[in-house]
Amino acid sequence: MLTEDFTFAVDGERLAATRVLARPGALPTVVSFHGHGLASTRARIRYALDALAARGVSSLCFDFSGHGDSTGVIDQATLAKRLVEARAAAALLDPSTPPALVGASMGGAIAAWLTVELRPRAVVLVSPAAYSDEAMSIRFGDGFDSVAKAPGAGERSSVFAALDGLRGRYLVVAAGQDAVIPRAVLERYAAAAPHARARRVLWLDGCPHQVNRWLLDHDAARSRVVEEVFSAVGGD
Repeated sequence: MLTEDFTFAVDGERLAATRVLARPGALPTVVSFHGHGLASTRARIRYALDALAARGVSSLCFDFSGHGDSTGVIDQATLAKRLVEARAAAALLDPSTPPALVGASMGGAIAAWLTVELRPRAVVLVSPAAYSDEAMSIRFGDGFDSVAKAPGAGERSSVFAALDGLRGRYLVVAAGQDAVIPRAVLERYAAAAPHARARRVLWLDGCPHQVNRWLLDHDAARSRVVEEVFSAVGGD
């Protein structure tokens, strides 16, 4: 395994990123989108990306603006800005291979929305969030929560329609004790992507919303998740 830290520019921000390569010159075909909040960074998913590299699958992870080592301020960002940044990161993948998208929480919604234009070979969603389209252009520091967390807002999201077009593999890893994402939203994700080549839903009993953090202390569950992720993004 070889790692390469670098930055790339998007709309005046410098976004910090890491390529996790199976071998020198093996371009990434997987991109990961982390969730919302100061503690969310590209490092959260490294346990899975390192395991993928050990099995021959190269990936890329990055910090959205305002997170980790990237420039910017979280409160000034929007979902629309996150989509622009995620699209720019996906453009850094191997152009000869359909991409695989991995998204956690807010990053899960971003991955789902991008399914329409990127036509991925696989989508992996970890305790994914969902937002109404009305929240798309509201800054996170300007009343975003009141719109995004309004009753039924997530269930009205266009992310589910976006997943209707997925023809690749689909994996949902859902937290059994998620106190952030409504159960109804997770169940809609579990039933989404009806035309996917393969569909898997993995419920983690006793797991809170911070799935990637929880998995670091639960070896058996982490091993199972890694196997499922590899089956989704590494399969032929």
